[in-house]
Amino acid sequence: NKLYGKHRAKILLGRVQALRGEFVEALETTSNAIEHLSEAFQYYRTRAYLQQATIILENELEDNPEQSLFKAFEICKSQYYRPLLAEAYGLLGIYYTRNGDPLRGKAHCLRALHVAEPVERPYLKTRIHHYLSRILLDLKDRTGASKHIDKAIDLTLQTYTQLDLEMRESFYPLYLRPLEITKSKIEGGKSRRAPQYLSHITGLIKMNRHDTSEADYFKKVAEILVANLKGSSVYVCLAASNGDSFLSLIHISEPTRPLYIS
Repeated sequence: NKLYGKHRAKILLGRVQALRGEFVEALETTSNAIEHLSEAFQYYRTRAYLQQATIILENELEDNPEQSLFKAFEICKSQYYRPLLAEAYGLLGIYYTRNGDPLRGKAHCLRALHVAEPVERPYLKTRIHHYLSRILLDLKDRTGASKHIDKAIDLTLQTYTQLDLEMRESFYPLYLRPLEITKSKIEGGKSRRAPQYLSHITGLIKMNRHDTSEADYFKKVAEILVANLKGSSVYVCLAASNGDSFLSLIHISEPTRPLYIS
């Protein structure tokens, strides 16, 4: 059990290394975990294979993901690990698109969404929607790409809004920012300004609840956000702190649409 725990931890370490941009180290760590996990731990070997393929495909490395990806896919089909099977289909979508067959890639990502539908894994579904948006953009289907990137952003915001302020600032560049970059590409670069951290504007909108009515407070917050974030596709989350009142979610629309706050 200790040995199993050690190598399962290596899989997690590999994921952290990949998030930090240490791709060579991440692949080595994950390979080491695969090497030492016996057939008795097939589920975690499969996770490690998929992690290898993810690191290579999502970061467009020159390494060949075929061996890891197809091994994982065959295991998932035979054992029917539903979340891992959905992930494998999504990665195959990116793989085929990367190798010049985006239509086949689209079909695999749609299959991934179908397999993932009953699974309560928002991050998994976010990744698949993100993959599909990029593939549809390659196919010049900006409407479909926009639909799927918006779904990915909505799913990610469900997690983001539940985090405290400190966690949000570390979560944003890893999980929300890549989605906003893809959204900007889909819109042809029309979203000129990048989304901004909450900490950059909280100084402008902190107000004592005892000094103003709730209606006046929300009106003031809206005025400040429109003035500071106009012309952006921005999601801003505010949380209660030390008795101050904050909005939970504000969306400033893209400059090509009528400006609104919801």
